[in-house]
Amino acid sequence: MMARRNNFRITYTLRARIVTLVLLGVALPLSLVGVWLLQSSSRAGRVLVETQLDFMLNRAAQTVTQRWAERRSDVRLIAENDPIGLAMSGSHAGSDTLPAYVREAFAGMRNISRVVIRDTNGNTRW
Repeated sequence: MMARRNNFRITYTLRARIVTLVLLGVALPLSLVGVWLLQSSSRAGRVLVETQLDFMLNRAAQTVTQRWAERRSDVRLIAENDPIGLAMSGSHAGSDTLPAYVREAFAGMRNISRVVIRDTNGNTRW
C-alpha cells in the first residue's frame, strides 16, 4: 500500500511539472504576444485615422483655397475695374441704367450670385 502512495505522489508531481511547463512555455508567451498585438493594432488604427483625417483636411483646405481665389478675382474685378467704377460714380441709379459692359461682367461671374452696390450714403445703386 505504501508503494501506491509514493507512485501517486510521483505522478502528481510529474503532472504538476507538466502543467507548469505548459503554462509557462505556451500560455504565457501566447498571452504576451496577444497583449503586444493588441497594442500594435490599436496604435496602427490610431495612425490610420490620423492619416486619413490629415488627408481630408488638406483636401478641404485646397478646395477652399481654390474657391477663394476664384471669388477674390471676381470681387477684385468689380472693385478695381475702371468702367465699373465710372458706372458707379455716375448720377444714374437703378438697374436699367447699368451699362451693358457692367451687366456682362456681372453675368460672367459664376462664383458671385448677387451683387449689391451702395454709394457712400448707403443708398443702393444697383
